[in-house]
Formats: sequence, C-alpha cells, structure tokens
Amino acid sequence: MKPCTSPYKHFFYNQNRARKKSWEKYKKALQWYTELLKREKKEGLTKWIEKTKVKSVMRLKKYGITTDMVKKHLESHGLTNLLS
Repeated sequence: MKPCTSPYKHFFYNQNRARKKSWEKYKKALQWYTELLKREKKEGLTKWIEKTKVKSVMRLKKYGITTDMVKKHLESHGLTNLLS
C-alpha cells in the first residue's frame, strides 16, 4: 500500500487550505454591475435591467462589496457619469 504523500492527515484535511484563490468572482461581480449601469444609461430602465440589477446588487452584498468600493471602481475606469 502506498503511503500518504500529503503533509496533512486526510481526516482533518481542509480543501481550501492549499487552493489558490483568484478573486475573479469579485471582479466579475463589479464588472457585471457596471455593464448593467452602462446598458441602463443607453437603453433606459427596462424590466430585464431592473430584475437583473436586483440580482447583481444581491451578489455584491453577498461578497461584501460596498457602495464606496463600487464608486471607486467606476471612478478608476472613468465612468463617473454612471454614479447618478
């Protein structure tokens, strides 16, 4: 039988301990929200945008992204006209 090659005992092994986190979902959540704001500015407030905006705001809330973080993201990308 082959010995265990992991430095951790598998019974107490935490899967996320060795995993590298990319933080992509936080970037994508901000990107999705800004795309919705751009589309709202272009097309106006449609039913689809209204429903999807609620979902994106809930995702931002879930990940702990505050409105100040969103404002800084928009300012850094030169989209201050979407802050209204």
